[in-house]
Amino acid sequence: MRVLSCATTSVPYATVEVTNPNKREVRYAAYVHFLDSSGDELTVGRAEVDVPARDSAQTRVPVPAGAVNVDLDYCEAEPDAERAE
Repeated sequence: MRVLSCATTSVPYATVEVTNPNKREVRYAAYVHFLDSSGDELTVGRAEVDVPARDSAQTRVPVPAGAVNVDLDYCEAEPDAERAE
């Protein structure tokens, strides 16, 4: 999974791309850590996305309510999305 764009005060979500290596479609949970300029975690966002077999899909991971502020500096995605349950 990789971050395509991070959240800002005017765009309260990160856009990520999730890749599915499996032979069938899978629903994944994507987690993004929203960090300040010191690298301290402000919050974690989560979104689910259906990814076709052996393909990629993009999804928006919202910043949890109240967490978008001037301290938000960058985003980091969990390296691997996990199967949503």
